[in-house]
Amino acid sequence: MFIFKRLSDSLFSPKEVLKYKDDRWWQVLIMFLLLIFVFVLPSTISISMKNNLSYNDEVAIKRVISGETIPFQIKNGKLLNDNDNDNYVYQKDINGYMKIVVTNSSNVDLGTNLVILVTTDGVYLSNQVLRLQLIAYEDYPNLNNTDFKELSNINSSEWNEVLVVIRAQYSSFMEFYRPVMITANVLSSIGLILFMSLVIAFFQHFTLKGLIEFKKFWKLVIYLFVPYVVLETIFTLFGVNLIYLSFMVTAIYTIMLSRHIQTENIRRNL
Repeated sequence: MFIFKRLSDSLFSPKEVLKYKDDRWWQVLIMFLLLIFVFVLPSTISISMKNNLSYNDEVAIKRVISGETIPFQIKNGKLLNDNDNDNYVYQKDINGYMKIVVTNSSNVDLGTNLVILVTTDGVYLSNQVLRLQLIAYEDYPNLNNTDFKELSNINSSEWNEVLVVIRAQYSSFMEFYRPVMITANVLSSIGLILFMSLVIAFFQHFTLKGLIEFKKFWKLVIYLFVPYVVLETIFTLFGVNLIYLSFMVTAIYTIMLSRHIQTENIRRNL
């Protein structure tokens, strides 16, 4: 089958890829779709199997507010401030794009970050345009009398009831969000490889003007993303992040192919 020879040459003989410059676009499309399939396979499997929080996930959740003093309690399905101060706002960054906010105030500037908003009647996922309720306290009687100050201790028994709710919501959320994550992953992978292949082909083609059409050279560059995809897949499986190495291999292969095209042109003109 034509595809195996192209895969082999793209991995081990970049100069040989030149002979595929006249491939039809349907052949290139098949190669491209195969690359995308291999590229997203590890992450898709990981997302598909992620049905429950791991022990490490739960520890990470606890550590977000470990040692923090959060003066709130849940009483009778409502969040109450210990000092009866409904304008008090507790907030902490979780990472560069998400933070947790605990308050009863309705006038909180959430900024541009994604916010886990713990407020009067429940927990929301919010930003300036989004407000999605994750938990309503009244639906979980076991949260009644939860003292947030106790949650500063990761070994506190208060965490037991809280984690029961988080686990249930996580499973429910993943049922909805899993196909969204997989779709987004596929689309971003398609965009990534198309963009990078176009950039490499564009800049490298300056040295090949008059020697090969841009669209034909772009086909060949797509083929030369085989080592990038294979290496990235292997690195992902072993939990290693060496994206620059994978990209460098494809870039070097492209340079080798360019020089081969120039050499072949010189030989034809001798």
